[in-house]
Amino acid sequence: MTPINMLGIFWLFKGQLILNTSPLSEGERFGDFLSHPQSHLDHWTEMQLRGEVPHGIKYEKPPRGRVAYNVKTKRFEFYADRCILKKDLVVKRIIAAMCLPVTLTDTSTGGAWGHYRCFWCLKASRAPLIHSIRNSQRESPGAL
Repeated sequence: MTPINMLGIFWLFKGQLILNTSPLSEGERFGDFLSHPQSHLDHWTEMQLRGEVPHGIKYEKPPRGRVAYNVKTKRFEFYADRCILKKDLVVKRIIAAMCLPVTLTDTSTGGAWGHYRCFWCLKASRAPLIHSIRNSQRESPGAL
C-alpha cells in the first residue's frame, strides 16, 4: 500500500508533538500552494474546548509549523519555528508521521508561512533590539 502524503499544522507543546493533518488530495489552494484547510488558531481553539490544551495559552506561544505543497515545484514545504527545526528527531518524526518524501521536502522558517516564531524565539529576537534602543537613548536623550 502506498503511503498517503499529508499536509498539516503542528506544535511542539510541553515536549509532545501535536499534529492536525489532511491528505494532499484535500489541500486547499493558497497561491502556488496546497495547504491544510484548518488554521492554527481554529484547531488550537477546538483543543482548548475539548480540554486538551490549557485555556490560558495562546496558539502562537508554543513552537509551531505547517507543511504545504508547492504545485509549481512539486515539493513539500516544511515551515516551522527554529525551536522545532533545530531538533532533528522532531523534524524526522513529523516527516514520517505525515508520510513526506524526504527527497521532496524542504525545511525552512521562511516562505509564505515564515511567521512561525514561538514566544521564546520572539523574546530572544527582541532582546538585541531593546538593548540597542536603550543604548541609543543613553547616547541621545529624547530619541524615540
